[in-house]
Amino acid sequence: SREFVPQYGLVEGGQVALGSMELLDQDQSFATLFPNPSDTKIMGPKTATSLSYELLIEPQSQDLVIMNPPYTRAMSDWIESAHGSWKPFKALGNTSETQQRMRSREKDITRNLECYNGYQSMPSAFCGVADTMLKQDGIFAFVLPTTALQGVSWQGFRRMLADRYADIVVVSIAGRSASECSWSADTILAEVLIVARKKNSNELEKNTDSHGVLVNLRAEPPNNMLASEYAARIRAILAQESITSISDGPRGGKPIDVGGKTIGELFSVSVSSDPWRDIGIRDTSVAQSAYQLGQGVVWFPRMKRPMKQNLPIRPLAQFAIVGFADNNIANNQTAAFQRIEATETPDFPMVWRNESATQKVMLVKPDQEGRIKPNKDDLAFRIWDRSSRSLVAREVSYSSQSLITGYATEPVIGGRGWPNVQLNNEQQEKAFVLWGNCSLGAILFWYYSSRQQVRRSIVTVTSIANMPWLDPTQLSDSQLIQAENIFDEICTEPFMPLNQMNLDDVRITLDRRFLVNVLGLPESALKAVERLRRKWSLEPAIR
Repeated sequence: SREFVPQYGLVEGGQVALGSMELLDQDQSFATLFPNPSDTKIMGPKTATSLSYELLIEPQSQDLVIMNPPYTRAMSDWIESAHGSWKPFKALGNTSETQQRMRSREKDITRNLECYNGYQSMPSAFCGVADTMLKQDGIFAFVLPTTALQGVSWQGFRRMLADRYADIVVVSIAGRSASECSWSADTILAEVLIVARKKNSNELEKNTDSHGVLVNLRAEPPNNMLASEYAARIRAILAQESITSISDGPRGGKPIDVGGKTIGELFSVSVSSDPWRDIGIRDTSVAQSAYQLGQGVVWFPRMKRPMKQNLPIRPLAQFAIVGFADNNIANNQTAAFQRIEATETPDFPMVWRNESATQKVMLVKPDQEGRIKPNKDDLAFRIWDRSSRSLVAREVSYSSQSLITGYATEPVIGGRGWPNVQLNNEQQEKAFVLWGNCSLGAILFWYYSSRQQVRRSIVTVTSIANMPWLDPTQLSDSQLIQAENIFDEICTEPFMPLNQMNLDDVRITLDRRFLVNVLGLPESALKAVERLRRKWSLEPAIR
């Protein structure tokens, strides 16, 4: 056997060790957990030179690193009885003091690690271990949570992948639940397989743009034999056939057929530090349509060419101001306000809760208000200066929630569930809210949000600011008047949950009036929108 269990926790000399993560420290040997064995029944007779468990593994020495690393985050445990402990380091009876020293050790050896981030500490550190140990042209093969390719905190890992790896293949599962999207036996999380080759010196010198291949399977292979067939078919396609790009028109991906049955689709994507938007999508044409829409292009399935190429879609921060995050408003000790239930005439109203049972119409009432904390006047009034009536949902569960955007009955400072967005006037804010709740706006929000949980999107104040959105400041006065009239007429009409978008008469009416009367799309576009709406509603992660 060549298997070794490294030291973990407090070791001789009062130092601490982090197990396999010690491979990141190139200045010391790799000590194992157990002392030199002496039982000849296990090890056989001793030779003249006794066996040593001081193992030295040279950096850039491995042809292949396969791993399913632990996903434990390096945060202090939030359980009150475990205060002062660190979740990744609680094993083997380590004391709180030892855990704190291990945390310090982790910071020390990961200081120059590009892919490391303190929030996703352990899984990102092990990606760094693999990168450190792989030789040029060596193979990186990992199971990681989907957030590795979508989450903001994993940006450094994606940059490392784009800069230093080629022949990148990512395999995800377009399932209906987290367990169906998981590759691990004991993890109920949406996950991806990532296989990539470390670039050699010539490739690094050329510094060419990186591309990868995304495979979205319809289901996990039912057994190892079929898994091998799936892999063989994917390799054959990559070796012999041209591959559709996500940036092509809505023509779908390359079908993967095994035994006369389509098991999924694959297509090429550009690789950068940006999130991979297309993971876990069964119908590639939906992703391609959403990608085009994000560029301001109306190009949907069955359209020979784009219907419109100049829709005013821009990153939200270029035309609006996003309100403050909830931890600045009223969610921690340094926040500006103390929260209370909203009174009849609130001083600093908020829409704090996201409640699918009651928030079905676009007109939303404040549910909390703020009382300024002592010595927090400056921060409080900076927050109030960004108050507005247009809101964006921070978390959207497509099976229960009806709204992407809301319009408050009076100016508010946002809240935990509904960050606010400030535009120049109420007409623009109403147009902003209409776009978010029409089918195209909802699909664009879904595509650019973080979909780490099946049937749920999560956005942050930062990601909202970067999200492509219809720019109401580019609409004419007559367009804004039309939008305001539409809003005033249907703002109290209840929407169905988003996963029933294709059956929702209110949303269908909004699509027809907003897309045709305000944005000027031809009536013929509504059939294509109806088809896209139905396709999206049938996605396993939506329905």
